[in-house]
Amino acid sequence: TERQHQDEEEAYFKEKLEHKAKELEHVRQVVVQLEKKIDTVNLDRGSEGVNLIQIDQLKADNKRLLELLQSTKEFHNFSKFAEVNNFQLTYLKPSKSSKSLQIAKKTAPK
Repeated sequence: TERQHQDEEEAYFKEKLEHKAKELEHVRQVVVQLEKKIDTVNLDRGSEGVNLIQIDQLKADNKRLLELLQSTKEFHNFSKFAEVNNFQLTYLKPSKSSKSLQIAKKTAPK
């Protein structure tokens, strides 16, 4: 009976050890997933910083180009307009509905 008790105890601890090994493997998988998420977040942050730098550079380029346009006869007034607005200009592509409205106005009988 002593041997039987030892065998039962050994089986119990083996089962516990297998259970803990499975838990540990699950935790390792979760850690790997979290590390991947952290890497993604860090990359996104890095990309955001690069994008902000590129935007600032594009703004500086636009300002320089508008200043160059100011020296031309054709675009002098436009350039002054840009300067008055602190070179904060945005081009919005006309929508299809506004184009059709313009066409309708041109073709409408007077």
